[in-house]
Amino acid sequence: MNILLANYEYKPQCGGAGFATYNLAKELNRQGHQVELIIGWDDRFGQPELLDGVKTYVVKLRKKSVHESSPVGVLGFIVKGLLLISKVTKRNRYDVIQFFFSVPTGLLKYGIRNNIPYVCSLRGIDVPSARKDKYVFLRNILNIVNRNIVKNASAVMALSNELAGWFHNVYNDIPVEIIPNGLDNTVFSRKEEYNSKIKRVVTVARLIECKNIELSMRAFKRVHETHPEIILDIIGEGYLHETLENVIRDENMSEYICLKGYIEPSEIASKLKEYDLFYLLTIADSFGQVFIEAMACGLPVICADIGGPKEIVVEGITGLKAKPNDEDSTVEVLEYAIQHPEVMRKYGENGYRRVLEEYSIGSVAKKHIEVYKKIIQKEKR
Repeated sequence: MNILLANYEYKPQCGGAGFATYNLAKELNRQGHQVELIIGWDDRFGQPELLDGVKTYVVKLRKKSVHESSPVGVLGFIVKGLLLISKVTKRNRYDVIQFFFSVPTGLLKYGIRNNIPYVCSLRGIDVPSARKDKYVFLRNILNIVNRNIVKNASAVMALSNELAGWFHNVYNDIPVEIIPNGLDNTVFSRKEEYNSKIKRVVTVARLIECKNIELSMRAFKRVHETHPEIILDIIGEGYLHETLENVIRDENMSEYICLKGYIEPSEIASKLKEYDLFYLLTIADSFGQVFIEAMACGLPVICADIGGPKEIVVEGITGLKAKPNDEDSTVEVLEYAIQHPEVMRKYGENGYRRVLEEYSIGSVAKKHIEVYKKIIQKEKR
């Protein structure tokens, strides 16, 4: 099968969608399919992690930071990407094209030549009303175009049932396939030893508003008062770094809360296994790749009961859930985790098995292939 994947994000200059693009391309190529990529990239932040055997077309753009896009950069990707996709679809006969994000990436569909069918993989910011906190003005302008893109797609995919529900609130006449992100199980493995106590807690996230890092820290401070041996390491970078540093200093948290900064994705798998508990209260993730990464390392997890994480984390089986934006609820959940280390170990073991069964890149790629085959068969009629 000849497949073109397109995304304005790409590993490691990205959120979960960029990693999903990379992992899917790698697995489809491993299975013997011909895969090509169109990606967006800012050369100021290093080089993209290219895949052997996967031809990659790079569209140069300007980002706000290594993990944050800008409207100007996205617009540049669309303009350059339209010209590029017109050339490559005129020259190559793909069986199917997959766009990660209906908007902005799906706008490249207007450059497709030779009537090649395309698929849209919804990621969150491209679903009207799902993310009211970001790109509102842009989405309002592009809403009509967005409908045209998804209406004419041969298939539409969503990362979670909740995201599909948000989509159907606006486009109730368009069917959606639920296909989560996949994890490369050759990179992540379960920790072999568990501590008898929960002492080391870790958060991995971009330091941006929707990740709720400050709330996480304040709840952790309250729990630390009765459990002075626990520490919290926060791995990641973002525009709130200085603000969070000031909170840590002003609230005298520096002895037990540390901003570790950015760590290369290749190091995350081994780093996570040094901890006893994964802790992130994000309220705007349509999936939550880092949760399945933590679970793949055998960590019990704590999340907010909202968005993609609430479907990934099974309450009382693989982890615990706090009420969204609720410090008291978070304190209660943290207290339970720290007081029940044996239960947390069981959650970690269960989470590892859940990732193998539900989120391995092999099984996720298989679901994509099934969608592609249906499209190709329909095109042949």
